[in-house]
Amino acid sequence: MPASGTLFELYRRASSRRFQPTEEAALIEALRTSDAATSCHPVESPRELQLDGDGKTIQGGYRFVVGSFAQVSRRLAQGLSRFMADISGVRKHREERFADGLWARRLWNDLVEMRFGLLARFRLVRNDVDRTIDGLLGMRQTYVENVDFYGNAVEVLRQAVPGLVFHAGALLGRRMIVWLRDTTPLFRAEFGTDTFPIYRGFYFGNGEVAGTAARVTNALFCRYGVCLLPYRRFGRKMRHTGKDVVPRFASHLLHSAQVILDAESLANHFRRAFGETLGYRADFTDRQKQKQARKLIHTLAVLGVPQGLAGETVADALEVGYDLPRGQLPARRRLYHQRTAADLFASLLHLSRRLDPDRRELLEQAAFGVLTNSLEGEN
Repeated sequence: MPASGTLFELYRRASSRRFQPTEEAALIEALRTSDAATSCHPVESPRELQLDGDGKTIQGGYRFVVGSFAQVSRRLAQGLSRFMADISGVRKHREERFADGLWARRLWNDLVEMRFGLLARFRLVRNDVDRTIDGLLGMRQTYVENVDFYGNAVEVLRQAVPGLVFHAGALLGRRMIVWLRDTTPLFRAEFGTDTFPIYRGFYFGNGEVAGTAARVTNALFCRYGVCLLPYRRFGRKMRHTGKDVVPRFASHLLHSAQVILDAESLANHFRRAFGETLGYRADFTDRQKQKQARKLIHTLAVLGVPQGLAGETVADALEVGYDLPRGQLPARRRLYHQRTAADLFASLLHLSRRLDPDRRELLEQAAFGVLTNSLEGEN
């Protein structure tokens, strides 16, 4: 009979690190170190994926990270990753009696044994120093070292747009994300007597082992953070299939760099955002305020923001918004009916900086949607 209440760690979070504007050299060194520790080879035995009592693979002693466990699970059965997380206790329940970690491990090992044929043509990407399984690659997918990917991308963009500087970077396991920014303002946003510069830049990343595409798009940098322009019109995504991954991505980088941004139109969007209220009136009752908040949360959900983060963003916009500096509320706080789309924009960018790469990207894209008054989530 299952032992209810036992927990089992099927996987762990991937190691993460963030890099500030002065740390480009540190990012490059971290990429070299990661690439040197990474190996890629065909899956040859179920024991390379089955787990022992400590949560390590029976053969090799490696641990799954979140992304690689999800990849293998998808190949074994649809919906398996969430189910395994539930019954193993990785996903927290109010009552631990709903979890049975010992049974979860046996079930996982049995499924890997029974359906191993579905994984026979894949390759494991592993970090041999940290002893983690970082991803699963198909035979048609090309493994590209991150340091080479980074070097080629930066070279192409800096040749196309001279003056680009390193703004920030992030590593989540083998997933790499980089922001580059121009040093000359594209335009200056105006709000009454207040003006501040808006810079053009680029956002690109490589995440073949997480099932995500290599990607690049244009970005706008301001004092509140970075917003990402839609990939469909201002950038490109691509999968790591074929042998020409690097030259194909170089062409996507050039496409993004050659996109002409309408500075006057974007300046008008910023001006509108600072003048358009969030729909509150001074005579609203508490019930009407709650109803309006739900509308705003729905608007952000349409733009791709997860429900919980949408609620947090709306609350932050109503309480703080674009008021600077953060960390200390102004002596006289603005009332709800004085809050504008710019408050929502600033709160999205403020909250995005503490999130993982996937959710950060969603909020930075949604910020552009709020700025341009677009209710159609583009990506």
